[in-house]
Amino acid sequence: MKAAKRDGFGEYHPTVCLAWFVAALGFSMTLKHPVCLTLSLLGAIAYAITRNPRKAWRDLAISMPMLLLTVVMNPLFSHEGITILRYLPDGNPLTLESICYGLVAGSMLATTILLFFTMTGVFTSDKLAYLLSKAAPALGLIFSMTLSFVPRFRHHGVEVLRARRALKGGNAPSSGREKWREAGRVISAMAAWCLEGSMATADSMRCRGYGMPGRTAFHLWRFETRDAILMAGILALSGYVLVGQLSGAVAFAYYPAIAAPNLSPYGISVMASQGLLFAVPAAINIWEDFRWHSLTSGT
Repeated sequence: MKAAKRDGFGEYHPTVCLAWFVAALGFSMTLKHPVCLTLSLLGAIAYAITRNPRKAWRDLAISMPMLLLTVVMNPLFSHEGITILRYLPDGNPLTLESICYGLVAGSMLATTILLFFTMTGVFTSDKLAYLLSKAAPALGLIFSMTLSFVPRFRHHGVEVLRARRALKGGNAPSSGREKWREAGRVISAMAAWCLEGSMATADSMRCRGYGMPGRTAFHLWRFETRDAILMAGILALSGYVLVGQLSGAVAFAYYPAIAAPNLSPYGISVMASQGLLFAVPAAINIWEDFRWHSLTSGT
């Protein structure tokens, strides 16, 4: 059986992964230069594919239609801009600027969706509990319980449904009304099970002293040298891009007319730094795959 694909970047310390995702999401939602948007989207796609190709295609099947929908919808509702291409049947102008900004908004939305999809796979319940255990222990416990309850809720729901049908001889409801009635009873049983499990978990964690001052917790992560090096690189690249963004080196205007300042060598370096920042996870995954294949092949 083929081994599961490893996420080399996701195996770094959770704080390193969190720093990258915060920077990536922040720049994806604020940088509006076409080159920056392209680098952000390509970086998010590359990380999703190198992490889990099968899931990446499912995520792209959701995010890419959202991009196209935004490109189509923005010119229908926004009529700003001085470059009029034609007039719509309702008399409103169709402008080049509204089409371009729709593409910008769609790219930002698609990149953000892809990053959040990838983030849910990287930050498991134990990582969230570890990250929030010191600053907000109650919030960390809620996040951990919520994420762990989702697969358990689904699995337990299937068991309840099978048990109910077994009592009826294994026959499924025939009419739509009976199906809705059965679904309601399953959901009622699941809600009672979920509340009971939540109270039991809360009592157990309270007895263990969760969230009390000075209490230590077991975790699987140690901040090693490689984590420090990668964290320093992420912070350096993020700081350089942020300074360039605040200085206007990568500014780009879409309304009332498309305009961009002359791109200076400093602006190009900011874009290169942003591209390098977004390429970090995919590059690490590709390097880890190369090392793994080299070790397993004996070369």
